[in-house]
Amino acid sequence: MHVGFFLAGVAGLTVAVSSAGVYLWQSSQLKSKHPGQAFFKLPSLDSLDRIHRSALGIGIVLFTLGILSRYFLGKKIKRFA
Repeated sequence: MHVGFFLAGVAGLTVAVSSAGVYLWQSSQLKSKHPGQAFFKLPSLDSLDRIHRSALGIGIVLFTLGILSRYFLGKKIKRFA
């Protein structure tokens, strides 16, 4: 159960980082006034900002749920000497 939360949280955080990188790249293309062809195929800066915000919020919540579910519901692991 906690592994699923961890994986979903990491996926959300990966989407957030990717959208932030695309946002920065697209913003620099816009400021240079010489955008490439890929510029016109990407979502708008407003859409990327919304994607980033929602993916970051969902990723943090799911990652936190993974930590808490492991802490409270996980079985104790016995260590062998």
